[in-house]
Amino acid sequence: MRLKFWSIGAAALACATLLALPIRAAGAGPNIIHIFADDLGFGSVGFNGQQLIQTPNLDALAAGGMQFTNAYAASVCAASRGTLYTGFNSGHTYVDGNSELTQGFRADEVMTGQVLEQAGYSTAVFGKWGFGATGARNLSGSDATPSINAPDSLPTNHGFQTFYGFLNHGAAQDYYYDWMWHNDSSAPNGVSLIHNNGGPGGTPQYTHDLIAAQSEQYIAQHAGDSQPFYMQVNYTIPHFDITQIASAPGGWGIYASQSTWTDEQKDYAAMITRMDASVGALMAQLDDPNGDGNHSDSILNNTLVIFTSDNGADREDEAPRTFFSANAPYRGGKFELYEGGIHMPEIAYWKGTVAPGSVSDYRTDLPDFMATAADLAGVDAPVGIDGTSLAPILTGEGHLKQRKYLVFEHQGSRGDDPDPRITRWAVVRQDGMKLICYDDESKELFNLNSDPGETTPLNLTVPANAQIEAELEADAIADDVTRGSVQYRTWSGPNGGSLQTASNWASPTAPDRYWSAVVANSGASPAIAHVSADVTTLGIEVRGQSAMQVVNVHAGHTLTGLNEVRVGDHGRIDLAGGTVSSSRWVNIKSGGQVIGQGTVTGDVYNEGVVSPGRTNDTPAWPVVAPPALPPNGLNSGIVTAATFDFTGVQDDVPVNQTSTISPYLELTHGLDFGPSAGPRWGSGGTDAGDELNTIGYTATSLAQAITNGDYITFTVDPVPGAGIIPSSVSFQL
Repeated sequence: MRLKFWSIGAAALACATLLALPIRAAGAGPNIIHIFADDLGFGSVGFNGQQLIQTPNLDALAAGGMQFTNAYAASVCAASRGTLYTGFNSGHTYVDGNSELTQGFRADEVMTGQVLEQAGYSTAVFGKWGFGATGARNLSGSDATPSINAPDSLPTNHGFQTFYGFLNHGAAQDYYYDWMWHNDSSAPNGVSLIHNNGGPGGTPQYTHDLIAAQSEQYIAQHAGDSQPFYMQVNYTIPHFDITQIASAPGGWGIYASQSTWTDEQKDYAAMITRMDASVGALMAQLDDPNGDGNHSDSILNNTLVIFTSDNGADREDEAPRTFFSANAPYRGGKFELYEGGIHMPEIAYWKGTVAPGSVSDYRTDLPDFMATAADLAGVDAPVGIDGTSLAPILTGEGHLKQRKYLVFEHQGSRGDDPDPRITRWAVVRQDGMKLICYDDESKELFNLNSDPGETTPLNLTVPANAQIEAELEADAIADDVTRGSVQYRTWSGPNGGSLQTASNWASPTAPDRYWSAVVANSGASPAIAHVSADVTTLGIEVRGQSAMQVVNVHAGHTLTGLNEVRVGDHGRIDLAGGTVSSSRWVNIKSGGQVIGQGTVTGDVYNEGVVSPGRTNDTPAWPVVAPPALPPNGLNSGIVTAATFDFTGVQDDVPVNQTSTISPYLELTHGLDFGPSAGPRWGSGGTDAGDELNTIGYTATSLAQAITNGDYITFTVDPVPGAGIIPSSVSFQL
């Protein structure tokens, strides 16, 4: 057993779990490649049991990396792209269904490209972007010249410096479409058309091959750069039109000899194997960027590659979903919130970092990508996003901020499941309990652990099941499923202004639960804002640039960030008898502070300062003269977090003790081990996870540990004048 952290709770911070986190330097992240298949079901690949379609490169990628066996997406193309790019789930993102294909994204939506640009990344997207232009396809003749119809949606306006591909979903369904868009700084909207006429006699080329070639070329161009790159590769396979593969170079390939298969079955299999070959070529490019056969320039050790799909397989264009059991072992497919529509294949590969052959059953979905990429790059994603970083799972380092549940909504028509109802929303909990709500407001509860195929809904008249249904419905409502979409807002109020006042924000409306809000001071003098009435947002961040930005939460009032309250560098929240609350966490970054007396509700992740001490509500205190802190000489360390690391406990090596403790607290009795404490020697202890010990005696209760003399004791008192009373101690084992 290894005792990692312990933290002090005080009357002023009585509801928080407090963890100290490492800080990752910006610009030190890996290259990041995210590969998106289109309508590829869970069971369509060899590493998930597919027997008829060959995917040797994806299977090798899975064997060399990590499989996520519980990875999710949205039920349709547009919603999945909206959640992937913005980090918000389909209950919060603006683009939450295919009905938004025309208007697309808003200008103010912050996407992963913009986030990684902050860290100095080169950014690119190839393939199906799907928003921003016309693109009616004509499978029997020449395609009309497309034009820009939604410039706010363009990838070049959302942080993607390089682009090649489709700006219209319909155009992407034609594998011989006449036109491709690319970034062009001289063009009016930053993009221009390229005529797809590189085939024999000036005919169009198979567009998947063009997309694959562009992504491989990008690697060759940027592998030697001093800064990392982020490349989003959006293949269009195996989305229809599937029949066009037969006329592509290589055609049906190894499936041409399948005499008992239909043409559509050969089409479908050949498309997936062709995409698999493109993944193999991309990985080969990473391993030998200049193509000279010498792998000394390989960047595999510094590149994270993630492969997944945007939704389950469908029967569009006679796609033989059933023949190949493309969504197996799950029910349903695209356009549905059954597992077949949203439960995706997913691989993460990072040579030397992600353990080969590893498997994670953690339930993750597309919003986690932005959070993961930002974490690895050492920058912040927009405050309050639904996604959380998977970096601790991938690297084995750090603390996973676990999402308790995932929320999905479906806007549009039904799929082809025999049930005539349309699945409108669903919530899946980490423990495998899933609730589906239909368009007639009826609901069904499934236990995915015992019923992954969703064949037998649980009886909701059973009290235990009814309780779970109520809990999951409350989770869905808390995430605003089917009700609203995120709004990005920035503070523009005066020094001393109130957060609840609509005119103090750049878009003058009062704060609400859909806001991702930032209170930032870009000036040279300290500034303060007040919470004198309850304020609720989806996420709220307080930060300064060179001078402090303070938010003072008055007595009896609450500042809420439902997903996150973030206190950034040069930011400070003063609890003047008030409350800071989050359903998930309060995130105190390096250089951020939470001080005063009040209540913090939610998990506290602390890289900065948490210092109870200020005792009265003085909302008009002059910013230039904030309350004085206790002398620095009392002790060293990070405010109320007292951290002890017992390295080598039960590992047959001496115990090494290191600690930090707040200047507001002092160990008046010191830190005592049991009367004969030492490392476990020889056969002592079982290390079974149920021991309350430091030296290896088996114990299942504190009393037994004390009897064994196998315990830790300490006495913590407040520093005189600090005005707090330590009330609780928590251990993370």
